[in-house]
Amino acid sequence: SSSAWPLRSSGFAGTEFRAMVAMALGTAVVVAPLVLRALLRWRRELERQLVDAVIANGWHIDAKATPETLRPEDRARFALAPDETYRQPDVADGVWQGIVPGGEGHPGKSSATALSEWAVWTTGTLFTAAECDGWVERADGMRLEQGDFIFKTGRSGFERMPTGARRVSNTVLVHDPELAKLMEERMCRNGGFPERLADGRCFRGVRERFLVTKYEPGQYFAPHFDGCTVAREDIDRGALNGCAGAFTCVLYLTDDFVGGTTLYLPGQGSEVGAAVAVRPKRGCAVVHRTITVLHAGARLDPGPAKYIMQFALMYDAPADEAAANSLIKPLRWGA
Repeated sequence: SSSAWPLRSSGFAGTEFRAMVAMALGTAVVVAPLVLRALLRWRRELERQLVDAVIANGWHIDAKATPETLRPEDRARFALAPDETYRQPDVADGVWQGIVPGGEGHPGKSSATALSEWAVWTTGTLFTAAECDGWVERADGMRLEQGDFIFKTGRSGFERMPTGARRVSNTVLVHDPELAKLMEERMCRNGGFPERLADGRCFRGVRERFLVTKYEPGQYFAPHFDGCTVAREDIDRGALNGCAGAFTCVLYLTDDFVGGTTLYLPGQGSEVGAAVAVRPKRGCAVVHRTITVLHAGARLDPGPAKYIMQFALMYDAPADEAAANSLIKPLRWGA
């Protein structure tokens, strides 16, 4: 009848319809993975932009800038040199010393309510003079990367990101599980570190990745907050996967250079209440909290190079999402 479905009355039409359906399904099978890959690329790009925005921390990053092309006012903000307004504690004796109490720069807070009693402290001797010389010689024999970049943790491991002339130095990442064990043992013998933080998270070990850095005259590291990342199985080995870095140790391999002190700065949410310039004895370290301590590497003056080694003290990762959002962040620039 005239009301019958046409394809049911025509074998040819039914065959044609089935062919069209098959073609559409075939096209969908081909196109769907392409669409999915495009969506994944878009998501990764969005995540990258969000991370980069956190790192910029409200500042404009000109990836093409160099120390030579910086405006004088920008160079003054990046390549710092301490003046008489900086407190300069005497740490030449190479013993444990508290430098900045926890929460000092946070109104209404104190070391009693901060994550730990001290936000910044210096250690006793972690390396002998001979061990320092050995690492300096080893660093000079490595292929140090010279340039203006920071390492940020990405999907493929440690990714390099231009800083806009905020950091200029020579660096290399070293994986050394035995050194991590040695540093933990020696830190325990030389003043120690918090075994348990105020939020209940416990110390789990020294991260097995060490950043060895050589600063030459004129080089520096602009003000920044260290990031806190969770150790991942694909870029970290050992028992610390899933743990988070709570403190950064800056171990001085040399101390005969001019300038180049480690500076701790107030403002922008920093736990530091007043500016401090710290210059540990060779073989000793200055330790500071990640995320909440604004600091910088002062400009190195003409003379010998400066060699340091940095590593992280690892603790349990935050248990809930709100805590993780406040504590797990990349490096952020300051001024």
